[in-house]
Amino acid sequence: MPRWIEPVVLEGEHVVLEPLARSHVEALERAAADGELWRLWYTTVPAPGQTDAYVDAALEMRERDGALPFVVRRRGDGSILAAEWPAVREGLKLRLALRSGERRC
Repeated sequence: MPRWIEPVVLEGEHVVLEPLARSHVEALERAAADGELWRLWYTTVPAPGQTDAYVDAALEMRERDGALPFVVRRRGDGSILAAEWPAVREGLKLRLALRSGERRC
């Protein structure tokens, strides 16, 4: 599927959304550990040791389907708070449902 939009960095006052990369795996595992988020039934967070597969799936969707997986980085200290994927083409809309991976947001 041809890309209809390229990965981009989106900057706000408090957070930066940046394209997900393999280099984010360790930080995402730390964010998910705050509150054991993988245990919550209402969210999709990889369990410890499964973040590599989660990131691989997101990056594959980016290449195959045009998804736009992001990490959410706090501007104040640069820490990774969460990941969101996919933002998939639905007509001309993007679906973004940001989840905090940290209690102290």
